[in-house]
Amino acid sequence: MSFAESFPARAARDPFALAARAVPGLDGLRGLACLMIFNVHFFAQFAGASYFTEPGSLLHAVIHAFHSGSHGVDVFFVVSGYLIYGSLTRKRPSLPGFLLERYKRLLPVVLAVNIPALYWVNAGWKQVLDNVLFLDLFGSRLVTFVSWALVYEMYFYLLCGVWLILLGRGKNGPPWASWALLTGLFFANSLYFHVNTVLSDWRFVGFFVGIGLAMLRADPRGRALFSKIPPGFQPVGLGVLALACFLWSRDFTGTLSAVSPALALGYFTALDVVIALLVGSLVNAATSGAGGLFAWTPLRCVGAVSYSLFLLHTQWGLPLANTLFARPESLTGLWLHYGLSLSVSFALAAFLYMHLEKFYFARR
Repeated sequence: MSFAESFPARAARDPFALAARAVPGLDGLRGLACLMIFNVHFFAQFAGASYFTEPGSLLHAVIHAFHSGSHGVDVFFVVSGYLIYGSLTRKRPSLPGFLLERYKRLLPVVLAVNIPALYWVNAGWKQVLDNVLFLDLFGSRLVTFVSWALVYEMYFYLLCGVWLILLGRGKNGPPWASWALLTGLFFANSLYFHVNTVLSDWRFVGFFVGIGLAMLRADPRGRALFSKIPPGFQPVGLGVLALACFLWSRDFTGTLSAVSPALALGYFTALDVVIALLVGSLVNAATSGAGGLFAWTPLRCVGAVSYSLFLLHTQWGLPLANTLFARPESLTGLWLHYGLSLSVSFALAAFLYMHLEKFYFARR
């Protein structure tokens, strides 16, 4: 049977191209992160009704912790840092080639989601550029508000391009000295100088932590240390993420930042280190053939479409579900509406993935 004849059968068996992923657990981790972010915007609709629970009750606290999944963005930042360093050091692209490749990955879904919204608000050319290039050139409002994370991603790509491509750092092995310098400059800027909003945000530290993890694995001296991160760390990582959601629900980060910005930055750094250890455990689990929750196929499928799901759930998924289905008026109705809203959002994301994303993975 020829490749052309066998491809439809292969696609039917593996519609999300999961077999092509080198680290199955990273799909699951991305899926979990995307669900955390979905929860933030779904449950926000019902916070005023206390999620149909008694305020102050244990059940209210649990659902409020589900609602407080904003740390899913930090998971994405750490994973992005880890993967981008490996990609750059393997392929050695030019800076224009690297940025073009990034836009080829991001733009199809961005255009599909943002162009209708930009047309709806009658956006000018400056707002269009800010909502397509994500370089914050004019400080325009983002029509898909969750796409602020893409602004952070683009700043990170530019930083990596200048550091690892133009300056040639990393050609002779992991550039620990320049990594330490850049990380130190970020800490100083975040705490004292505040030059540029993005590069002053504590959450940007996740990219540096992710890159550091990738450098550790690439360094012959650090590879043995990386290999000691046990697959059994996964329950610990999950527990820390659950605790972080609970702390966010109690405005712990807000309290820390009011007491001391250094403590808040330390909190985000510590959390990102735990996420990095979780990433390392998933990489080692793939090497050893171990499974676990993050290798669960449904969660991996969510992870495969997580980029489309992340971008469209507030713009299309939740509004469409609210149009199609009656607003819940009880706790049982809330969870039913959650399942329906997630199903609608996933179906839309899968459609975009099949038509606008899958080609990117198929050609690699």
